[in-house]
Amino acid sequence: MNMRRISLSVLILSFAASIFAANTSENAASAIQIKHAVVAPSALQNKTAEVFMELTNKGKQAHTLIAVTTPVAKKAQLHMTINRDARVYMRQVAQINIRPHRETDLEYGGLHVMLIGLKRALNNQEKIPMTLLFRDGSWIKIYAKVKQS
Repeated sequence: MNMRRISLSVLILSFAASIFAANTSENAASAIQIKHAVVAPSALQNKTAEVFMELTNKGKQAHTLIAVTTPVAKKAQLHMTINRDARVYMRQVAQINIRPHRETDLEYGGLHVMLIGLKRALNNQEKIPMTLLFRDGSWIKIYAKVKQS
């Protein structure tokens, strides 16, 4: 899928979600607080990185993270780590639910954002811009700090 199709898909999804959001009392951008956003580049070939953060829902209704974008990678996917048969696997997930008055941690060994196809090397302590898109059409721009292992 090329970037134009992805951008168009996100735009259409955002528009549809904004219509839905007009019928709700709060949106994710006003209810979700993000702390400790960190980018952990992979030691393998410098082509991928994992992103971890704390998502706290201060609102009265559940919200759903459906996509993440960043200019430093070809794509960003929502992932879950699975431990099975003494092996570790990562699987893409369609969404991450954040329940009201709860914290959802995107952390090593669990849910996280996977940056795939890094366009350049990431420097330690650099702040990487990212946009988190929620099902209701709202979005939050954050800066995640690179922490080399």
